[in-house]
Amino acid sequence: MMNVALYRAMWRLHGKTLGAMAIGSFLYVLMIVTIYPTLAPEDMNELLKKMPEEMMKVFGIEAGVQRLNDFIAVEYHNFMYLILLMVYSVVIPTRLVARHVDRGSMAFLLSTPLSRPRLVLTQVAFFITGLGLINLFTVLGGIAGDVWILDQPALDRSNYVELNLVCFLFFSVIGAYSFLFACLFDDEKKAVSWSATVTILFYAMDFAGKLGEKLDWLRNWTFFSLYEPARLARGEEDILWTAVGLGFTAMVLFLLAAMVFRRRNLSL
Repeated sequence: MMNVALYRAMWRLHGKTLGAMAIGSFLYVLMIVTIYPTLAPEDMNELLKKMPEEMMKVFGIEAGVQRLNDFIAVEYHNFMYLILLMVYSVVIPTRLVARHVDRGSMAFLLSTPLSRPRLVLTQVAFFITGLGLINLFTVLGGIAGDVWILDQPALDRSNYVELNLVCFLFFSVIGAYSFLFACLFDDEKKAVSWSATVTILFYAMDFAGKLGEKLDWLRNWTFFSLYEPARLARGEEDILWTAVGLGFTAMVLFLLAAMVFRRRNLSL
């Protein structure tokens, strides 16, 4: 069970950053919905056809843009959202554990009656809450734009919520192995370097696998192959087992991080 006092302290420490990311995501999606009526799908699809076939496959837009869900997935989830959440999922877990060890403030936290596993799980709870908040504001941005800006509703809300649910679980996995590295290393830079390197490696394997049939096998070795915003936005994926697999993997890695931290001999 998490410690409420530590959870509140993390909000005081990182709350402004989380708030800025959540509101920024809301406003960015709202801006995309505002642009949507000015672009006829036919014109945009003609533009997309000029792109190399491999690049269209990389971004999952072989079928073109047919409706608002596709447009948000292509314009936001394929790039800006991906970068924003990758940075959040790599940096925040490192700051919540490895930074305190590196700077010596972990000694203060461990001097309280709080056990090590409970400390880590409280930090995990804060990370998950922040990730959920960013995704909630992303969902609200799309729905608000659909209601406030468009003359006729154009958003398939069910598919849009499913897209963001899978994204939430997907970045939970990145956050989970980042917590594991943060619990393994005393040095903050070393922990964030490992987390970033593993994330970039998985992303590069997926990217390369989409570029040609000869490298397609690489996608079998990276969970980034599950990140298909355009297909999820169109409702072409059955998300049940994807969601179960990502959620289970994240939970196992979070528990493993807590066990590793419990057994570590910290030099504080």
